[in-house]
Amino acid sequence: MYWDVFVNDWSIEAGILSYEAEEGWEEHLELAMKVPNALAHTLQSKVLVSQSRYQEAVVEAKRAVALDGNKATAYAGLANALILAGNPAEGADLIRKSMRLDPHHPPGHLITLGQAQFEMEQFKEAAATFERAVKRNVDDDFPWIYLASSYGHLGRFKDADDAIGSANDLRAKRGESFLNLEGKTESHFLGEIDFSRFGEKQAQERLRAGLTEIPALRWQYLATHFGAGQDIHWFEVKGATAIDVHMGKSLYDRGVTFVDARPEKIRNKEGWIPRSVSLPEPRSNTPNNRRLTETTLMNILDKTDEVVFYGSPPSGEDSAYASAKALNWGYQNVFHIWGFSDWKEAGYPVETVK
Repeated sequence: MYWDVFVNDWSIEAGILSYEAEEGWEEHLELAMKVPNALAHTLQSKVLVSQSRYQEAVVEAKRAVALDGNKATAYAGLANALILAGNPAEGADLIRKSMRLDPHHPPGHLITLGQAQFEMEQFKEAAATFERAVKRNVDDDFPWIYLASSYGHLGRFKDADDAIGSANDLRAKRGESFLNLEGKTESHFLGEIDFSRFGEKQAQERLRAGLTEIPALRWQYLATHFGAGQDIHWFEVKGATAIDVHMGKSLYDRGVTFVDARPEKIRNKEGWIPRSVSLPEPRSNTPNNRRLTETTLMNILDKTDEVVFYGSPPSGEDSAYASAKALNWGYQNVFHIWGFSDWKEAGYPVETVK
């Protein structure tokens, strides 16, 4: 119980602190391993997996199976360890056996089966399994990443893009950063995928290969962050034009479409540029049909039209990311302004909530 609370971040629900859960599983596992049963060896295997000590995890999991040949969780633990240690075929057989022994198996068993299929490069089968897994693991972004990579290997990039979007939605609800392949940005809005969670080097590269061409991840390399200090930093977007508010006003007077990339809460508090369309960056809690996506942007302008994105100071991160995404979707005439406050201070038109 302590282990499940700790690894699943259930401290609030369980009414204990995270460090208490960690101390709890460590203490009780140490006691259990003095006269270990199948459950103790299974948990010891899970701990070793969490430390990327996969071969040792296999040994412990085999001990669990030897002690109780009818325990579904023992076979599931061995299957997971074998897959991560580079033996997906045997792992697939064992997770299926575990699922037969326990027809009401936990949702995580589908993830284990999908991992085995993925590692055997059975991407079509893996995608189908992960599609089932995400429906049962409603709060877990882990299977969404596998599903996105499976789609990527199959050339289903739109589906892959949507899968990454769903993973980011879950992470946003938990207050976590959005997924990033390489961690090359200093932005607190993007977090590098921890590939060590997905097995040994070959498995990590297989996962990465399926993610590389996904638009939801690829756009990040168009936006480069520069910083000389806590209050002096900015973004450059390859292919987009950074403009000041005066140039922005001339485009505005010509009727160019302006897109407000700030969260709606900030927009309603500070005001907005008249006629601008609110399409916040996806990290906000705005409903999907009002966020910045390729579909919502295409609903308001063609890819050959001029568009100006504006966001929040001091760095203009919102507008930079929005511009990079638009470029990645094929928009050709993209401009971005650092901050709405600059527009307001220049005395240009502003609307507010009445």
